[in-house]
Amino acid sequence: MMSAAYKFEYEADWKIFRKLVVVWVERYFQERNESYIRMLQGEGTAKDKWWKLKDLMKDDIKTIEPGTDMRRSRLIDDLFILAGNGVITVDDLEKFTPKMQRNVISMLDGWVEERSPGGMLVDTWYKRHGLKRPKMIMDKD
Repeated sequence: MMSAAYKFEYEADWKIFRKLVVVWVERYFQERNESYIRMLQGEGTAKDKWWKLKDLMKDDIKTIEPGTDMRRSRLIDDLFILAGNGVITVDDLEKFTPKMQRNVISMLDGWVEERSPGGMLVDTWYKRHGLKRPKMIMDKD
């Protein structure tokens, strides 16, 4: 239980997240199910398809499950995970406060590869906001 003195900084963002995470998860599973169906209808033996499906589902669970923790204290982490894995779009991210958007973009910018779903989200966000994406300089030591 929260003390009366504690005020969660991102309450508005938390309310948006709680409402939209259900939509995002459903959209993600719909896309994945369609991918599974295409794979199962393709060439190969039933046994090979079964093992492939098992591996795909295992990977997909690792993608979605950590980003749906549903604790206020994990809000930024959940958004980072979901955005980094392509579960949410720039349009989804832009439903949050500007401060939350900047926090998520800043985290993604330092961790995701440019050609990954998260990297493409970062590029699109910077372009939409008329900003230039900072170049990451890696230390050679």
